[in-house]
Amino acid sequence: MTKNNFQDDFTAHSVHDWEKVARLELGNKDPWQSLTKQTSGFLIKPYYDVLDQRPEENILLRDTIKSGAVANVPKVVAHDAKSANETALAHLLAGADGIYFKVEGNLAPNVLLKDVDLTICSVFFECRNLYRDEFIFSLHQYIEKHKLTDKINGAFFTEAAFKRQKTDSVLFGGRKFRKHGVVVAARENIVDEIVDALCVAVDIVEHHKLINDKSSDAFSLIAFSVSIDTNFFLSIAKIRALQELWITLQQAYGVATPSPVFVHGLSSPWIKESFQPHGNLLKQTTASMAAFMAGCDALTVEAEDLGNPMMVRIARNVSAILNDESHLGKVVDPLAGSYFVDHLTHEVAAAAWEKFQKTV
Repeated sequence: MTKNNFQDDFTAHSVHDWEKVARLELGNKDPWQSLTKQTSGFLIKPYYDVLDQRPEENILLRDTIKSGAVANVPKVVAHDAKSANETALAHLLAGADGIYFKVEGNLAPNVLLKDVDLTICSVFFECRNLYRDEFIFSLHQYIEKHKLTDKINGAFFTEAAFKRQKTDSVLFGGRKFRKHGVVVAARENIVDEIVDALCVAVDIVEHHKLINDKSSDAFSLIAFSVSIDTNFFLSIAKIRALQELWITLQQAYGVATPSPVFVHGLSSPWIKESFQPHGNLLKQTTASMAAFMAGCDALTVEAEDLGNPMMVRIARNVSAILNDESHLGKVVDPLAGSYFVDHLTHEVAAAAWEKFQKTV
């Protein structure tokens, strides 16, 4: 191929050129009417170009995209501390970066975390039951005893409806551990999910202001666990919009140096009979790609059946393969330059910010 032929293959084309070809392939139907879709309240066009994006729209978003691998943190449902510990160690020995413990009882941290080196792996706790207070007290004592306050990395997640309880001031919050982790409930409209997250954040920050803590300190103690579903691009836009608005919210509070939001992505099991026996694997791979490309900090991929060792192994390995073999974690903002993703992100962020301002 000559140099001139190579250049000819990449001749610039306009939207009118695309429209002409699309109309021909559709049998003279209008491609805009035939291919434009309405998804979750957002209009998705079949074609985007530079005219759909204004550079200033995504300045904040560009500052929030993080590079590096997404921590692979399998979920361990902890009814019994000893068996949960054994499961956690098996995950870590098989290559997991950390563990997401869903605590279902008043468990002893010294048993639950036995032989788990919290200085080199991340750990997350979700505790939304009657034993929450007792577990927080014992966990706090465990962390202090082992002098891990500024070494432990992860978050403590609880119900989205923030409640100021006596244990909230007791639970440690080190430089890398976010004691105000918020599980954002999945909603039919992703805008409502973002608004829920921001409203809870405001409650937390306002509570810290009452006890004379700095707003910047409060923001650094907050993390969100966000669901990632089968809609690849909307899941990405939801996370990226939350990242953008997190910076905007901190600026509204006068934080001089806003910190990026910590996002834990949760991909729940997906079972569709027509895609069996590998439907969940297909969904989890797509969801994990969305988490990587959106810039999540940690990811939990749930197995279809926690009692099936092979399914558990496959779920754990999805994000490991994407990171270690596909190298998605080594690319900074892989979606940069996508007119569609940037436009959709801005649409979601604008709608969420407008609704949030009317809510608070």
